[in-house]
Amino acid sequence: MVPAAFRDEYVVVWHIEPVETNAAARGFDVASDPVRRQALLRACETGEPAATEPIRLVQDAADPDACLIMDPFHILRGGSPLADIALVPGDKVAIWHWNDVPGTKPVGQQSDADRVLPGDGVGPLQEIERLALQQGYQGFVSLELFNPALWQRDPEEVARLGMEKMKRFFA
Repeated sequence: MVPAAFRDEYVVVWHIEPVETNAAARGFDVASDPVRRQALLRACETGEPAATEPIRLVQDAADPDACLIMDPFHILRGGSPLADIALVPGDKVAIWHWNDVPGTKPVGQQSDADRVLPGDGVGPLQEIERLALQQGYQGFVSLELFNPALWQRDPEEVARLGMEKMKRFFA
């Protein structure tokens, strides 16, 4: 790490777990990168999460158990190029959360509650799946939705429909 340039405001990693294997990240100024700074500002303005391209972890993922959770919704909402998926080796992905983005409003304005069942939206899920498999991913895929409209439906029906739609991917 190098000292950050002088600014009026810093966004510093102060608490990180587990401490033992992540101590090198403590003190890192996330806002030192202009793209990440804009994402942080967008999150503050909208009250919604904002993603950027993957951060090369300060501690260089020296922990052999370090891994990521991947999610098409957050990749698309954050504006990361799909090609960035190829930067993550398949064995460093703990799980893929699988969902889709609706075409009802710009992806950058969507929230978790807007997620729809895989294939019911406009996300390039086949391309995302191709990139994940190209990187050697062989793990689990979970349906992750926070859509209140689905909560109103019969849970068994949603589970059956979700499984049916999920089987179109990672078969």
